[in-house]
Amino acid sequence: MPTLFNDDFEMTCTFKTEEGKEIKVTGVDNGIVKIDFTLENTPDQMARVIVGCFDSFSNFPKVVGKVYSQDSKNWFKGIEINAFGKKMLVTEENANIFSISEFIRKASEEFWDKFKNELKNELERREKALEDICVASESEEIIFSNSQSKNMWLHWTSEQMQRGIENKYIVFAAITFAKYAQFLIGRNNISIYSAFDKAYDDILLYKEFTESTLYNAIEILKRCWRYGEMLRDWFKKRQEMELNKFLSSL
Repeated sequence: MPTLFNDDFEMTCTFKTEEGKEIKVTGVDNGIVKIDFTLENTPDQMARVIVGCFDSFSNFPKVVGKVYSQDSKNWFKGIEINAFGKKMLVTEENANIFSISEFIRKASEEFWDKFKNELKNELERREKALEDICVASESEEIIFSNSQSKNMWLHWTSEQMQRGIENKYIVFAAITFAKYAQFLIGRNNISIYSAFDKAYDDILLYKEFTESTLYNAIEILKRCWRYGEMLRDWFKKRQEMELNKFLSSL
């Protein structure tokens, strides 16, 4: 029996392979049934099921037609397979186990090659960022707006260091952000706002620093750091951008 709705409350239809693995229909469009390849099936298993759907004894068109209210007797025209973003249209004329299996294998290989390259690049970026953060921590001195701002900073850090571990991480995050941003501004020939963006994203590579920790660190830097006013403006725009991105995803 087909499952009429999936966990996202979208209409779907679920079938079982000979090995007991699930294959889900994700939709129907102009007689074309859409199916996503999932890793719980092998390319050969998926190919056999797809070809079997076109067999004259198969109840596939009847069951899917019932779920998706396809009233026409000959409504079923083909199956569109989505494998890692690559799509193949299978009809009765080209329903071949070998070609379908090869299509899925090739799409899988391209996907994993891309994934490995992206992972390698991300690890290299992370390594370089953490290296630069360490250099900045040793070579930079935090620049304050004036002596009053420096006294505010010293008083704040003294208070926080006497509290819990979370407060100490806020201090470390503020020191790290200020020094690293200064390092980027002075040596990487990028705009101050770009330096803030990079410092913010790179510092979150540390497991100890959460966004909440960094938010609190930025609050004190806005009031006493040399770039505090610009940081205030940048942070406000970043929050507005993140809010708009969230609202647009709803």
